[in-house]
Formats: sequence, structure tokens, C-alpha cells
Amino acid sequence: MSTKFGSKPPKVSWLKLDFPSEHILLITLNRPKSLNAVSSELSNDLEVVLSWFDAEPGLWVVIVTGEGRVFCAGADLKIWDSNQTAGKKNETDSIAKFPNGFANISRRTISSKPMIAAVNGGAYGGGVELILNCDLVIASELSQFALPEVKRGVIAAQGGIPRLAAISGHQLASEMLLLGRTISAQEAYSRFGFVNKVVPSNELLSTAIEWAQEIINNSPDAIMATKRSLLLAQQFGNVEEATLCAVQSLESRRAYDGDNIRDLIKNNKVVIFSKSWCPFCKKAKATLKELTPEENLKILELDVESNGDAIQAYLLEKSGQGTVPNIYIAQQHIGGNDDLQAKHKKGQIVSLITA
Repeated sequence: MSTKFGSKPPKVSWLKLDFPSEHILLITLNRPKSLNAVSSELSNDLEVVLSWFDAEPGLWVVIVTGEGRVFCAGADLKIWDSNQTAGKKNETDSIAKFPNGFANISRRTISSKPMIAAVNGGAYGGGVELILNCDLVIASELSQFALPEVKRGVIAAQGGIPRLAAISGHQLASEMLLLGRTISAQEAYSRFGFVNKVVPSNELLSTAIEWAQEIINNSPDAIMATKRSLLLAQQFGNVEEATLCAVQSLESRRAYDGDNIRDLIKNNKVVIFSKSWCPFCKKAKATLKELTPEENLKILELDVESNGDAIQAYLLEKSGQGTVPNIYIAQQHIGGNDDLQAKHKKGQIVSLITA
């Protein structure tokens, strides 16, 4: 691990912190004897660590997993029962006190850095609410999931109900919530849709780290701008409103600045495909002109109809002339051309995300 931090990692009692690769933080819930049930102390530890992670420029992706045979059994019921008996707490108080939700994750919307859940074993109650707010969920094949709150006379009040309904739809969410039944990892993946991939237990962490590595191979500023856009999409029902807020966000403005583009350009020859009417293209051209030596820069204007065809023709023309130069193009102008997308995945085209 070669990541240099602006400040030291915080010292916590109920979490294990590891750095399996540069820019990646691995958080392990570390109360295995209590099945990683979340106490107030563990929740506070998570808030401290995640706040540090959000502020730390050297960390770009976080993975959350659990120690032992269970990912997270939800709230610590012994503490919950004693508080209820003593009349110390109700769910309204808890929601007000912890605006970021269960374990300071289930309603957390302040972070624009991706979070991956690596689910080992069971996730119950708040443990499911926690993973429903993660960006990606990878589960071991023996994992199980349940929101059994109705069996205890309470509800999943920390964001789980609206998130599950949004992801799975009303009927499937009702099946899980109203019956309070347990589902398998395969069901969570194939029917309910809140698990991205199911893997053997011995491949869980390596797969999560591999996915995190794929994320950090992309532009970090573009990743954060994209996550902010996803969060805004949850908050707004109107596409236009969500889009406007997204392009005006701090993360999107940062994605357009020179440092972000400079990291991608290096010293390669650059071809810009743009459209004269597009404000994002104008911004890209202006920035690239400042950063790229004139002899390395070529600008090709597209008309409204050309889109991917003009780019494809240029690539065919250059294919017999050695290496195709890096190409920077506004994302919305690629137009879904399958061959262009394949070239992009192979690194033959580097697309500048400008919308």
C-alpha cells in the first residue's frame, strides 16, 4: 500500500482498517461474537472513519465487509431492548440523532466516493438497509438477507423501505418486508436486484478489490461527479431537475478542470471530436488547447448527424498508419456505437466525460 495520506487514519475500537491497494480503504465490522450487530460505539467509529475517508484525497473507494460468519446482524438487540425498557429511545429520536442512518451508512448521501459492500454470510435488518445504500454489492454464495422488523413489531425505518421499493419494485419489496422472510444471495441477485454479483466465499474480497481497482483506473473526478449525479437522481423525480443540479455540482465542476484532463492527456497525441453548438465541447476544447502542444492537437468538428460514424471513419483512415491517437469526445456524442464502446474498453479511445 503506497497511498500517502493527508492525515493519519483514525484509531477506532470496533473496526479493522486495511488498505489492500493504492486508493482503496477496506473497513471490516469487527464484533464477530455479536454477529457484527451495530452498537452506538461501532456506529460512531464508522462515522469517524467515513468522514476521514471522504476528506482524504488519497482514498477513492471504500469496501465494507464483516468479520466472521455474518456480515451484519442489524442493531444490537440487547442494547435496543434495554433502551426500550428504560424508555430512553424511540425510532424518531434515532432518526433525528443519526441523519446518516443506520451505522451512519443507510441514509448517507454526503459522500461522492463509491462504496462497495462485500457481504460475507448473513445481512439482517439494518444490515440490509446498510447495503441498500452502497453503490455496488458483491455477496458470497452462502449469504442470506432479511428485513424481519415486522416480526418484532417495528419497521425498517432507516431508509430500507424506500430504497428497496426503488430497486426491486413495490411487489417484490412487499414480499420481503411484509412477510419478513429470508432470501438467498441468488434471489437477491436474480429477483430482487440489489446484489450485483454472487461469488464463492473464498473469492469475495478479491472480487471486491478487483472491482474497486476498475473504478480507480478511471478518472477520480469523473467518478465522483457520476456518483453525485446518481445521488441526485434518487432525490429528484424529474430528469431535467436532477440533470441541472448534477452539472452545477461541485464534483462536476471539478471534473472539467485542467488537472483532471491533464492526468488523462499526458504526452499523447490528442484528437478532439466536438460539436460547435455544445457548451461542454467548447469547455473541453478550451481546456485541451491550454494543456496540449499545438503539434499534438487535432480538432475535428462533428455536425449534428454524424456522431459515431465520423469517428469510425477517422479510426479506419488511421488504422493503417500506426497507433491511433487518444481521442477525447463528449460522452453524449459517442451515440452508442458498439465498436466505439469496445475500443473505449480496450483503452484505444479515452473519452472525456463532459455531460
